[in-house]
Amino acid sequence: MEGIARVIINIKGGPGSGNWGHRGRPGKRGGSSLRSVGLSPTSGKDWLQRYEKKTGKKHPTAEKKPTRRGGTPGMGYESADASRVLIHGPVPSSSWMFAKKSTILKIKANVVASLSEESGVADNIVSDMLAMWDYTSNDASAEALSMQEAASEEFDVPLSKWQKDAIQNINESDVVSRDVVFRDEVSRDDERAVLKAMYDNTQAELARQGYKPGARITLYRGMASPPDPTRKVGSVANYKGNAMESWSAGEQVAKDFAIRAGVADQQGVVLSMAVPIENIMGTAITGFGGIHTGEFVVLGNIASEVSIMFAT
Repeated sequence: MEGIARVIINIKGGPGSGNWGHRGRPGKRGGSSLRSVGLSPTSGKDWLQRYEKKTGKKHPTAEKKPTRRGGTPGMGYESADASRVLIHGPVPSSSWMFAKKSTILKIKANVVASLSEESGVADNIVSDMLAMWDYTSNDASAEALSMQEAASEEFDVPLSKWQKDAIQNINESDVVSRDVVFRDEVSRDDERAVLKAMYDNTQAELARQGYKPGARITLYRGMASPPDPTRKVGSVANYKGNAMESWSAGEQVAKDFAIRAGVADQQGVVLSMAVPIENIMGTAITGFGGIHTGEFVVLGNIASEVSIMFAT
């Protein structure tokens, strides 16, 4: 990377995230107490045991000390590997770009059923969580931000400063969130159980497709951030995002989003990162996310490096 400029990107969360104001109620499904932390991308705590239980065999790195895995600069083209992950039948009609609406509905119904079975959480609650992610994954939504907070607790991944500030603002406000309302039965235990099941199922699917521990998949993220004259296409940036955030298999998808987001006093930017598979929370066919946008959900607040592919 000699000779390549490095910049720091500080951004707010952007569309999609959570749920304070509500931690479940005594006697209701899920309760309200916190469970012990599950996988940590930093320490690997407990994931090896869950992997062994699900697959019936030890993980190849079971005897190795887990290490913190941050992303590295992406390769700057549409990731064939990422697109492969989202194939759900004979191509091309079952690629993420050409998926039929009827097929998408079936995939999402199967995702809901699978996550409900694995987590023990009612399918209507699972469906609400997936709908909330599609509606907003951050912003000022208490329901969405609660899922971010649950991910932070379950996977030992810090919330971003923007998320912490948003949570504090909601906690200090008397205004009730008018976003999609979660059902009364949802609780922090429900959220964590569903997120844990989503991660485990996604990792098992990646393993089934032949991805080895430590493998990386190039993904793209379009976003808005304050303008920076030192930011140059082709440069490398230090990056830390949100606890969970959306990335795409397609560079053009990210570019389209960046162009829409880069208005007024904001600059649209496309980042590319080779993401370790251990940091992939879910995909459009295993959990959160839109299939037509080639969406991957990444545990994002881990120190990484990204390539700047585009800037308005």
